[in-house]
Amino acid sequence: MRPYLLDVMTWLHARVPKRNSQRILDLGTGTGTGTIALATRFPGAEVVAIDKSTAMLERVRERVTVSELAGRVSTVQMDLDGSWTDLGSYDVVWASAALHELSSPDRTFSNILEVLNPGGLLVVVEMDGPPRFLQDEIGGGLEARIHDVLREVETGSAYRPEWTKTLDRAGFAPVEVAAFSVDMAIEGAETGGKYAQTYLRRIQPHVAARLSASDRTMLDALVADVGSSSLRHREDLRLRAGRTAWAGYRP
Repeated sequence: MRPYLLDVMTWLHARVPKRNSQRILDLGTGTGTGTIALATRFPGAEVVAIDKSTAMLERVRERVTVSELAGRVSTVQMDLDGSWTDLGSYDVVWASAALHELSSPDRTFSNILEVLNPGGLLVVVEMDGPPRFLQDEIGGGLEARIHDVLREVETGSAYRPEWTKTLDRAGFAPVEVAAFSVDMAIEGAETGGKYAQTYLRRIQPHVAARLSASDRTMLDALVADVGSSSLRHREDLRLRAGRTAWAGYRP
């Protein structure tokens, strides 16, 4: 489990009475990292993972099977911005890096409140900003320039939401906020390097046109699968990132 995620799960677990952890909903599960962590941290709970991507849900099911959690974890294909199907009721709702691009956050948070049992807990986790992977000397500060461009184009990759007032408006009370950070060496050939490559490939179309020719060339080399500059073959990567978590209860 990623170090920051272990810290968040410990923080979450301390806020959930044991009697209130029978059903857990993971909104925007993505690749299922949070789903697996929830099912592991709450070994007696049923976990339902939601995502709008059928491909992502298939990957989640594969991971769940490998983790021998198939008896307690199920998936539902649904767009959080659309009409919600009847999901039943839950004791905990978890949403990590999944709500910042909602078209109607107030409506979605109201929907979340409705599916929570009285006394149920919502935890929302968001990135404080773009993660960092490169040493400052790589490309003469290339990563800093990429982040500057991200702020200029205002993509979802750079946007940091502030959910406190949204939770208040939806009726969650009380609302608690906590900060978590990670600073760790990662191996290019392992999962960390794949994460760095996937992230930079995702933002590349948003920033490339605003970078210099030399920066674009360096970025191409970093995200490539082969080559000495490829993230997958580097031994000098370091993941530095921050997360903010909001916790709110249904009265």
